[in-house]
Amino acid sequence: MVSSVIDSENRRWNAELIRSLFLPFEANTILNIPLSYNLPEDKVIWIGNRKGEFTVRSAYYIALKVIESDEVGESSYGDFRTPLWRKIWHLKIPAKIRIFAWRACMNALPTKLNLNKNARQVWDRWVECPVNLNSAHLDVSDIALKISDDTSKDLETFFVTAWSL
Repeated sequence: MVSSVIDSENRRWNAELIRSLFLPFEANTILNIPLSYNLPEDKVIWIGNRKGEFTVRSAYYIALKVIESDEVGESSYGDFRTPLWRKIWHLKIPAKIRIFAWRACMNALPTKLNLNKNARQVWDRWVECPVNLNSAHLDVSDIALKISDDTSKDLETFFVTAWSL
């Protein structure tokens, strides 16, 4: 909390503590922030909406802006699905169903296809895997048997990764 780096008796920053906790340029920036004379109590404020209160909806819009700026770049038209998102979030259905609808539209449900796609991405990163994990005709016991011929470490890696997927 901010109050932990303020000397409340003198109503000033605890400069020594700030310099010990932060990099020099960060410490200088903090020390140049003026403090209120009456030092009100700290409170958490969410900048994602006008009320200053966290909601999943406001976090979604912030995350959407981050994703759009990273992947697509800025556009004067925005997300073509914006009208759909507005309609989904204003439906008179339970929140869990609205979230389900949004996840379904984002192709983010744990369907067999999505799980398979994510699993392939993970297995493709195992550079020294002793078995071709993309082979469609192998089941888990076939893969485990082939891996167990090499080292226990590879078998451990396989089962821990498979479990986490």
